[in-house]
Amino acid sequence: MGENAPSKGNAKTRERVLQAALDVFFEKGFFEARVDDVMARAGLSHGTFYTYFKNKRAALVELVERAVEALYEITEEPWRRGHSYLSLEQSIRGFLETYQRHYKIIKVWKEASVTDAGLAYLWDRLVGKITSRIQKNIEASIRRSICRKVNPVIAARALAGMIEHYAYAMFFKGESADIGEVARTLAELWYHALYVQ
Repeated sequence: MGENAPSKGNAKTRERVLQAALDVFFEKGFFEARVDDVMARAGLSHGTFYTYFKNKRAALVELVERAVEALYEITEEPWRRGHSYLSLEQSIRGFLETYQRHYKIIKVWKEASVTDAGLAYLWDRLVGKITSRIQKNIEASIRRSICRKVNPVIAARALAGMIEHYAYAMFFKGESADIGEVARTLAELWYHALYVQ
């Protein structure tokens, strides 16, 4: 998004600022958080923030981009070994575990997305990329006659939505569940709905 100032400082200090930003954004809410709050948490001077970031939104964007990369990568990796029930379960489990690791930034991201079209676009792009990968997998499975003939677009959106909704319920609404059991159950539903004929 081009908001980050040129990186002039060292990587360790940048990470310190980002961690403080994440903590403060999560605790106070993105809109209430101030650069002064972030730098007080980091134990650094106010001006140091601007060595790394143009504004607090630029820091949020960097945190969001890291979460996007982690969520996309973890859901893609199992599929590189080919389609199987195990790949499906590992992909779902990976998404849930990564969502849990990044839930603070996801919460701040969703809050800020309400009034920030650029941040909303990043979420839509992530969901779109994951959904597109599911759709392509379904299309390939239909061509190989190993999957029911369903509308791949509708099925992909429904399956992606099911997983994201469950992640939201677990990590934002506090519904208690074992990630392994959730991953197995959702994989069973997905696999038997599409692949067991």
